[in-house]
Amino acid sequence: MGCLFLYAKWPAGFSCPQCEHKQAYTIQTRNQPVYQCRSCCHQTTLTAGTILEGSRTPLSKWAFAIHTVTRSEGGINAVQLQSYISVTYKTAWAMLKKIRHAISSHDQTRPLSGLIKGGLAFCGKYAPSTIQLTVQEHPVIIATASQSEEQPEIVKIKLVSRSSMDGKTLTPSSLKAFMQDHVTCTEKINNVTIAAYKIRPRNYSNLVNLMNQFRSWVNDTFHGLGTKHLQNYLDEFCFRFNHASKSPGLSKRLTRICMSFGAG
Repeated sequence: MGCLFLYAKWPAGFSCPQCEHKQAYTIQTRNQPVYQCRSCCHQTTLTAGTILEGSRTPLSKWAFAIHTVTRSEGGINAVQLQSYISVTYKTAWAMLKKIRHAISSHDQTRPLSGLIKGGLAFCGKYAPSTIQLTVQEHPVIIATASQSEEQPEIVKIKLVSRSSMDGKTLTPSSLKAFMQDHVTCTEKINNVTIAAYKIRPRNYSNLVNLMNQFRSWVNDTFHGLGTKHLQNYLDEFCFRFNHASKSPGLSKRLTRICMSFGAG
């Protein structure tokens, strides 16, 4: 099992995080090997600088958790993971939180490019009869991008600050913030179309379907969510959707991501 994580962290072989030297001495310990650079003598471990750093949970259980997150049928919740790998609920929840953190960190490094369209949608209980946001409504911008009609779309769903909304309408500042954070700076503005009003099935049927899929996933797997970690769940949903065609290699891809980002 250690070989899986070793390759995920150093696919081209060991590289010293201090000086990038390619050779190391291996010092065996009771928990996991320590790698000492042959050039600068810097010591590191397999999990240092990753979401697994400091964890006492065996790598085999981490591998199972990562694999189940990538399952096409919709991932896993902490109660299920607790039962499958025989850990406490607190440990299972913390593991999944760290995996979602890695997914969100990875998502931040991959802005949308190509032909982009999007619009305003809502997570939570939508109240169509009101013009002001209710406590249960969480505004998001959902956007898709594709390089051509033949290529699959990439989707992002990002929470919008309630303070930057004008009732249930996106403001110019909220649109600008989304563009700055999630659209590549080389895109021309005429390649981006984001509706300021709620998305309509007639013009954005694919976006409406995606939001319905997200709501169903949240209700079926987690039985609803609060706002604190909602963005991480949105990013997990988008990650699975964006890379569904890469299954069964998706588990290995997520392992590499988890070995590339710290717990934060």
